[in-house]
Amino acid sequence: MAAFEAAIGVRADGVELDVRATRDGAVVVFHDHDLRRLAGDARALDALLRRELPAVGGAPIPTLDDALDLLLGAGLRVNVEVKAGAAACAGVLARRRPAERERVVVSSFDPAALTAVREALPSVACALLFDREAALAPSAFADVAGVHPHHEAVDAPSVARWHARGWFVNVWTVNDPARARDLARMGVDGLVTDDVPAARRACESSG
Repeated sequence: MAAFEAAIGVRADGVELDVRATRDGAVVVFHDHDLRRLAGDARALDALLRRELPAVGGAPIPTLDDALDLLLGAGLRVNVEVKAGAAACAGVLARRRPAERERVVVSSFDPAALTAVREALPSVACALLFDREAALAPSAFADVAGVHPHHEAVDAPSVARWHARGWFVNVWTVNDPARARDLARMGVDGLVTDDVPAARRACESSG
């Protein structure tokens, strides 16, 4: 939550976060499959109840609702990357107001996760994450509203081609200002970055 507060403080347009479901169906903001790296605990998130989750860095692991309350309340957009627990994630989003869901994009590397969310909530924009477009079957792109490629997989012709299909294009993770400037000139719709002020300056100077 401190990171989300920091994003608000540097005037980010939105925040990307990862979610997983616990054994009792709570949707929490957490990247890793297990707690080993951040809490020295080998247990998997989906093997634990919400109340069993330890603190990380002195703070509790937030739920998706915690994050949405803060970020949407501050006027930001939210890109919810589903690592696991797509149905539970859809359930959380279903309880939010329609106006809030309009500011949420659900993304995943797993086309099946996007299908699960889309079937439960057809109005929520879903985007496919990928490193290399050529590695995916055409069916993986069925009914997506956008694509989230790694920035190294992006050039001007690909952006034009994706836009021609009606997709928005948000790229990740862009920490080099020169690359951010080039991508802005290509017409991408959004950049995921660890340095919002530098990326903003680069995009504003792209002409």
